[in-house]
Amino acid sequence: MAGAVAGLLLAKRIDLDVSLNRLSRTSDLDRSASQRAESGERIPALGFWIDWADSLGTSWNKCWRRRERRRAKKLGLRRNAGD
Repeated sequence: MAGAVAGLLLAKRIDLDVSLNRLSRTSDLDRSASQRAESGERIPALGFWIDWADSLGTSWNKCWRRRERRRAKKLGLRRNAGD
């Protein structure tokens, strides 16, 4: 799970053309902690994930839903209409 969400947030950061240095300057996120999270070296606390997503102009919930959709598609699962 952590790797998938980290990958989504990394892709979002790259799409926005934001460096790790700039991200750390414009948020309360530690640059080295962000780098370790992106590389999968360390799994941060939930608060860090939420702050990271917010700093990139998205939400933790949106990242989680996207991760779940990709997982379901990969597994060939169908989603319920109410999901």
